[in-house]
Amino acid sequence: MLQGLLQLDRYLGFDLVSAGCGLAGLYLLGNRNRYGFLLCMLASAFGIVFGALAQSLPLLLLHVILLFVNLRGFQRWQVRLA
Repeated sequence: MLQGLLQLDRYLGFDLVSAGCGLAGLYLLGNRNRYGFLLCMLASAFGIVFGALAQSLPLLLLHVILLFVNLRGFQRWQVRLA
């Protein structure tokens, strides 16, 4: 099991980049920054590649759906006056 955890290059880093972009995107959204949606879309794009490399259809479908949800969020974002 430990050997499996140490194989960081198994998916060519797509999993790590996806996780990093997703976390950064959520941080920006938490700070009410619209560009967090773009980072989340980038995370989903890397997640799609990761899902294909891992041959995981549920993971692939999840990231496709998240890509469109984040695209919708980016398009519908409105600045609220305080």
